[in-house]
Amino acid sequence: YFIQSNLSTLVAAMVMSYVKHRISLIFLTSLIFSSISDDKELRIGLMSYKGLKEVETAFTTAIHAINNDSSILYAITLKAEIKEMDSPEDSPSAIIRDIMYLVNQKVSAVIGPFRSSHAKMASYILSNLNIPLIAPTATDPFLRNELWSNYLLHLQPLDEHQSLALLDLVKEMEWSSVALISSMDSYGINGLTTFQRFSNKMKIKILANEMVPLSKNTTNIDVSKQVENLKNSEARIFIMNVHSGYAKPILKEAQNYGLIGSQYAWVVTDGTMNDAHNLINKTDGKFEQYVQGMIGFFPTITGSPAKDAVSKAIHGYNNSSGGEEDKDPPPPSLGVELKNRAYLTYDGVWVVAHALHEAIRRDHHEVRIPEVDFWSTPVRTYEDGQMLLTYMQKANFQGVTSHIQFDDRGGPVGKSYDLVNFRRKKIYKVGEWTPKMGLNITEKILWNGLVNDIPTSTIRSLKGRTLRLGITEEPPFIIIDKNCTRDNLDKKECYSGLCIELIEKLAQQLEFEYYFIESFDKKFGSPEPNGTWNGLIKMLLDGDIDVGAVNFAMNKARERAVDFSIPFINTGLVMTTKIKEAKSDAFFWTKPFDVDLWYAILAFAVLMVLLIWLYDHMSPFGFYGRRMHAALRCSCK
Repeated sequence: YFIQSNLSTLVAAMVMSYVKHRISLIFLTSLIFSSISDDKELRIGLMSYKGLKEVETAFTTAIHAINNDSSILYAITLKAEIKEMDSPEDSPSAIIRDIMYLVNQKVSAVIGPFRSSHAKMASYILSNLNIPLIAPTATDPFLRNELWSNYLLHLQPLDEHQSLALLDLVKEMEWSSVALISSMDSYGINGLTTFQRFSNKMKIKILANEMVPLSKNTTNIDVSKQVENLKNSEARIFIMNVHSGYAKPILKEAQNYGLIGSQYAWVVTDGTMNDAHNLINKTDGKFEQYVQGMIGFFPTITGSPAKDAVSKAIHGYNNSSGGEEDKDPPPPSLGVELKNRAYLTYDGVWVVAHALHEAIRRDHHEVRIPEVDFWSTPVRTYEDGQMLLTYMQKANFQGVTSHIQFDDRGGPVGKSYDLVNFRRKKIYKVGEWTPKMGLNITEKILWNGLVNDIPTSTIRSLKGRTLRLGITEEPPFIIIDKNCTRDNLDKKECYSGLCIELIEKLAQQLEFEYYFIESFDKKFGSPEPNGTWNGLIKMLLDGDIDVGAVNFAMNKARERAVDFSIPFINTGLVMTTKIKEAKSDAFFWTKPFDVDLWYAILAFAVLMVLLIWLYDHMSPFGFYGRRMHAALRCSCK
């Protein structure tokens, strides 16, 4: 009985111990699952446009890769919040609504939008809420503003650097005049501001500056008026600074107007380079004829070993669901790596991930879910937004597009550009530009028609042209017949003189027509106190006349303002004076020396006489000294 009783007690104790351990195990397991289920979820927003499927795929691919990498985040799960805008040309009110949608979804950071004008609006709202914003492709020079861009980072250099690269290109090619064509938004208007500001200093004449209105349907946009103005400007070099989608209709219309060929050069900026795949003819896989020979600048890409894997993931090759018909093949290789929106978006997500990793895992900070209210007074901001931005600004890693690192203004540290050339099916790198070294062309450029000869900015033929010649009366160079009235002054018979005869000879040889326009103030042209010009030079600068056909006197001030031809006559300024009559002068012998020198000589002579006199009287060896000595020794009584 005793043994049985002790055995029962032992069994009861073992059962109670098992139950306790079981309960502890269940409690521990519940804690583990509870901690897993309580993982914090932070949301990252993307502002995209309908049709940018690659961008959205890159965004979700990056978030998926980060969530699957336990070494990046701990107890944090990233969730994608995507807001598609209907069109890149959406109204400001629609853009603001889309931004506020992401804010209401409690996003901790936003990637996009891609247009500079949209990025400005998003930056204004999100900076007031302390929510960081990464603009992958916005490059407007005025993107940065201390009042509303404190929380903005951009992954590409601002266009002020691209303008400097364009200026170096124009200088290298020895182009003296260009025509500009831009899209009518902040990117187009401000993108070439630096170029226009320095063009006057470098004596680069801008013959035309056309703006293309924005349209939701770029395929059917009418740019005939703008291209016609380019043709009328008689420019040979065109710099196109437009968003993707606008380049193709502009180039097609330029071909219709005869502005494509070996005597013309088209230079494009990064906005067009982003859309390079759409310039390929889908039938033969080559660039369209009007694209051949085009050159452009694009931010330099260093590349990454992970790019191929990212490319496959973006284009659906790593997606196990869906049939082959649902997978988009990657675009054909263009010969150079282009820093397109998809890869920049991918890198933008990783900037946020690296910032969270540094803040949470290394420095053990807590990153909370945003609780913001834009409409409250004062505005309720994201409490951890400043901390998250600080860690994002410290990003330093190798991205898919390049090494990701920001300067103190929130832009990329690397500000170099590649100069590329469109040839047949490929884009070839032919040079590079850096702020310190300038432009370095490493290969020959093949221009339209696959020729090596650099197009010139000057007009090669005047045949069939009608020139407006500015004149003002200056006999014997230009004489206006007094019998001609105001009504018939347009007749060539009313004008004569040396300059008129030169014009007639030139018109016969070069086969051009002309008519005369008199100076509005009868002046040749001189600078005014306010820095402007009057006379014919003002008319030249204002574009009212093509040539000043008068006997202009060349001087440095005029040469800085306008270009002169080779001088056709050398007048040579001479000053004449009356010859002085010869006169006899008794004191001509004094002319070799100055009056002061003669006074000095006279004073020196007087001084010497005085010294000799004193010596003669005081010295025992002088005349008087000897006589005094003889008198003292004399024994005569």
